[in-house]
Amino acid sequence: MSTHQEELQELRGLLARQKAYQAAEESRVHSGAPAATVHEWLTDLGTLFQQLDAWTADIGTDLLHVEPYNVQVEEPSLPAYSAPARRLRSPSGRTVELVPRGRLVHSATGRVDLIAPPLRAMLVRFEPGNWQFATSIRDDERWQTDPLTEQSFLAVLKELFS
Repeated sequence: MSTHQEELQELRGLLARQKAYQAAEESRVHSGAPAATVHEWLTDLGTLFQQLDAWTADIGTDLLHVEPYNVQVEEPSLPAYSAPARRLRSPSGRTVELVPRGRLVHSATGRVDLIAPPLRAMLVRFEPGNWQFATSIRDDERWQTDPLTEQSFLAVLKELFS
């Protein structure tokens, strides 16, 4: 098989897996389990924010003020829900907000944005407990992902606060 044919076959396989996954997710959401989907999502968000709170606590409250709050989220096929969020403020007043964007996102099972205008970072969840930072590759139309670790989280915060 030529290189072109191999690439084409790999792309078809990737897209077929994404299509099957999306269909399974939509079927699960529409099968009468929307409340369970929201509950599972909120539970995982709670776990995520507990971990992020622990990592930001190591920075020190004199250097970083952490303000928990909730946001209302509305998504197709799910009941509206209140989700945890965070506002991080530096002594200079620069703010980074961590805001859940939704459970039903393309090719993932959830997304949380880290926003410090004009900068932004994305945490995506591929399965419960599996969070990754996702960045687009500018010269390409692919995404690069890096696992969420304390080191990667602090590096992203440093970039957003810069």
